[in-house]
Amino acid sequence: MSPGSEHLSEFVRLLTRHQAGIRAFIVSQMPGLPGVADVLQDVNVILWEKKDSFELGTNFSAWAFKIARFQVLNHRRKLQRQGHVTLSDEMLDQLAQGMEETLDSTEMRLEALEFCLNKLQLHHRELVEERYLSASSLVEYARRINRPVGSLRTTLKRLRVSLRKCVDSQVSLEEKRV
Repeated sequence: MSPGSEHLSEFVRLLTRHQAGIRAFIVSQMPGLPGVADVLQDVNVILWEKKDSFELGTNFSAWAFKIARFQVLNHRRKLQRQGHVTLSDEMLDQLAQGMEETLDSTEMRLEALEFCLNKLQLHHRELVEERYLSASSLVEYARRINRPVGSLRTTLKRLRVSLRKCVDSQVSLEEKRV
């Protein structure tokens, strides 16, 4: 794989991973206003056009939110010309800052959770995935592996406590690095 294709693959991964956050950011900047999907599409086009200028290892969401913020401002100006009432720039700045902090924190916690899940023993990870990612019930799973459902509930409770401690610890370590 060439260096350019590695950059492209990583960029696509980042864009896909942050898509919901970018949309949430846009929605937070346009409460009650039409055009969120259009703005998101415009932002994605611009991000794609500028993909070569994005430096891997830097904060993708901050870069994407900055582009999104300019697109929202452009869209708001268009709506204001059409007679729509919008929030003040100061209010939008406060909303943007709060949204960025929330999304960064959520992203950090999700990465920590993935790390902590990978540290679990295989059968414990399977239990967690079966409980939270599967359409089947815990009772069905207990029958399949021939274990009492009460025992699995107890194990899940301990795993949740353990995962919470691990995630909190990982987030704390990450915050000290930043």
